[in-house]
Amino acid sequence: MARGWPPPAQEAPSAEETLTLWDRHADNLILWLDANLRPRRASSASQALLGLPPQALLAQGLPVAPQDIPALQALLASARSHRVTAPTRLRVRQHNGGLIWLDIRAASDGRGGAVLTARDATALHRAEAQLAAARQQIAAMGLTDPLTGLANLRRFNEALAQEHRRASRDAQPLSLLALVPDQFAAYCDRFGHVQGEAALRRIAQTVAATLQRPADLAARGDAEELLILLPNTNALGGTIVAGRIRRAVRALHIAHAGTPAGILSLAVGLAWIDPGTPPEALISAARAARRPDSEARSGEGRISDQPRGAVPLALLASDEPL
Repeated sequence: MARGWPPPAQEAPSAEETLTLWDRHADNLILWLDANLRPRRASSASQALLGLPPQALLAQGLPVAPQDIPALQALLASARSHRVTAPTRLRVRQHNGGLIWLDIRAASDGRGGAVLTARDATALHRAEAQLAAARQQIAAMGLTDPLTGLANLRRFNEALAQEHRRASRDAQPLSLLALVPDQFAAYCDRFGHVQGEAALRRIAQTVAATLQRPADLAARGDAEELLILLPNTNALGGTIVAGRIRRAVRALHIAHAGTPAGILSLAVGLAWIDPGTPPEALISAARAARRPDSEARSGEGRISDQPRGAVPLALLASDEPL
């Protein structure tokens, strides 16, 4: 038999002995809690992480932010039930008053208590937050027109389908305005496409600012076209919104000798649907109803009494509210 075999029996190290070994070799904060969840031992990493020496941490306990205490309690309950816990990210206050993020694991100590190991996750949390914000920005860019800042056609089509379902379910009207700057091609030919894009951007921002309800959606359609989706809005309501938009755009006083008024104005079309009408025809109906500002000024001053579909807009050039 080889010398020294079998090895002498050894007792398993106590929790305190284990913590002492960990304290010598680990940079993470280690905190041992007894069966009453009172802190009994803390590693020296508490000084580097929290600005608290171990004895001070034991005296005051782990300074977890109040909003994260339920998460810590759930972590400890899992550990005391001898379940393996995934890292839980909690906010912890440092001695100087600042907050850091710690990824904390918990394990049973075998005697009703728990051993917590925590590592600084502040830099990781900040990087993850920046990544999430970048992803949201990329997703938003995929639904936003880069020139005007309005929703793009993809976002508009999604909203149209959603609002049509809601209108059909709740038996509510749904209206759409289709707008284009009047004689815009001539404006771009005279002043150039760069100035034309700048003018379209100003008009789009003015149109968006005119909308008063969160559910109303302004989008860029084809080329210089702007589309306004107006949920729970009938023909009269759509006419009122269109008149407000037209007045706001005329107030920009963007010079254009090619129009009767000498400024850029809007050609506007309105269409609406009753529940049960398919949404696909809404855009084409609004485009077909589009009339320039000069024709709106000479209109009869009343809305067509058609039950649904395209409505030529009269009275929209009036500066008086309907």
